[in-house]
Amino acid sequence: MDIFRRLRQEHARQRDLANRIIDTDAGGKRRQALYRRLKAELEAHANAEIRVLYAAALQLPTCQFAARRGLFAHRVMARELATLDGLDCASAKWLRGFHRLREDMEHHACEEEEFLFPSVAECLHPATASLMTHDYDARKTGRRTARVRTAPVLVDGCPAGVSEATH
Repeated sequence: MDIFRRLRQEHARQRDLANRIIDTDAGGKRRQALYRRLKAELEAHANAEIRVLYAAALQLPTCQFAARRGLFAHRVMARELATLDGLDCASAKWLRGFHRLREDMEHHACEEEEFLFPSVAECLHPATASLMTHDYDARKTGRRTARVRTAPVLVDGCPAGVSEATH
């Protein structure tokens, strides 16, 4: 499986968790448990994604703008999570903040899937995208991996040697 497919699967899982949180009772422990699960998922996802996908994207001139937008979105969502942590999840203020987070998550995932992923994929050898998945999975679970060295770039317009995901 390549990195783009893995990330799309995770985005779908995050959407599902966010929707389940919205559908829970405000004062229930289930909302708290689902929110803790989503927060842990988002933080691990962002940490690994930045170190693997964004590290590569920032080296590709055609991907830098989309990558910088994505990094900014990650910072915004991290602040939103911190704000939610300071609120009672049964409150209307928490629910409004969570709706904003969910909208930002959806917007960010759509931008990645529609713009960043195809741009990066054009510059990577297919084997590289697969190797990046292994690095991503290891980083997400907290395991350290060796640097991922990519195969040569395939497409004109993508500078040779810049598709190395370094950390």
